[in-house]
Amino acid sequence: MTERSAEPGREDLAAAIYSELTRLVRRIRGEASELHPGLSLAAYTLLLYLSEVGEARAADLVVFFRLNKSTVSRQLTELVTAGLVDREPDRSDSRVQIVRVSSAGRAALDGVDKTLRARMQTRLESWPDEELAIFGRLLARYNELPDPPMPRPGEAGAREGAVRPARSSTTP
Repeated sequence: MTERSAEPGREDLAAAIYSELTRLVRRIRGEASELHPGLSLAAYTLLLYLSEVGEARAADLVVFFRLNKSTVSRQLTELVTAGLVDREPDRSDSRVQIVRVSSAGRAALDGVDKTLRARMQTRLESWPDEELAIFGRLLARYNELPDPPMPRPGEAGAREGAVRPARSSTTP
């Protein structure tokens, strides 16, 4: 009988990292609800993205997040109704809508950002600066990696019913 090594293999290590990233996303999802009662994580993610890029067309959001047009439309309607995003016709093509964070949306994001950063600092206050620097570098390194291609249903490696995850700053 062959003894199994007590050392975790790469697959086990990757599974543990995935598990921890999933916990992080759940935490962010819970904290995102503080921005506006009932705001979905998807809408919050779009709002954060818009705050980074300034403005975008709905079609740009569909491509960037790899979401269905109707999903983006619903999330934008949620954000506009909440007063967090402004929508106006594109000057070069009136059929196209441009969306950007409203002043109320900016104020709400600033308040939530301040709260979440304070919570993070509290969580990490016992960590030595060297460990914080390593953690930051490793997270940045991970986030800079390109997404590997996802197998299509029926291809080798595809799971039955698997859905391609949306790409965002809050999704691992």
